[in-house]
Amino acid sequence: MGARHLVKIGSMGVVGRYESPDFALYSRDHQVICRTARGLEFGEVICSLSQEDENGQATDGEILRRVGSEDQLILDRLQRHRDRAFEACQKLIEERQLT
Repeated sequence: MGARHLVKIGSMGVVGRYESPDFALYSRDHQVICRTARGLEFGEVICSLSQEDENGQATDGEILRRVGSEDQLILDRLQRHRDRAFEACQKLIEERQLT
């Protein structure tokens, strides 16, 4: 069992327990890439957990690494595409008078 952390995942901010199998400790606000049930996701460390905090509770996934420069470029690109897709959906809703 590696070091465990509370991590806020994705834009919805779902908090879960994530383990770093290499025993790396991450400080508050470190941006990390986690393997979750949905795949690879961006997360932000809230705090590390001590063994006493755990009481044998299961983890929600693994912390793979800190966010690097390549990861940040991908996140920026996804953000741009998400904004464009949202605008396109809003336009279709207005055109079809679905509001």
